[in-house]
Amino acid sequence: MMTMLEMGEKAREAAGLLALATTEEKNKALCKMADAILKQQSDIINANHMDMQLAKQKNMPASFLDRLMLDAKRIASRRRNNCYLL
Repeated sequence: MMTMLEMGEKAREAAGLLALATTEEKNKALCKMADAILKQQSDIINANHMDMQLAKQKNMPASFLDRLMLDAKRIASRRRNNCYLL
């Protein structure tokens, strides 16, 4: 698993490449990222479940819990939103 520092470094590298990319290339990249999220959906939902439990233990507001909650339907919806341009 990648550390947050490593993720930050990779994001900084990618930002330079994306700054030079065309709109079409950026749209394709967004769609590929969405596809990768779908492939990891089960792991993401499991991690989100743990986040939800912790948030509930900390008595976070219902509106926060609603925004935090991920399920297969919400993930699919976000994928559609990211790829609608293609």
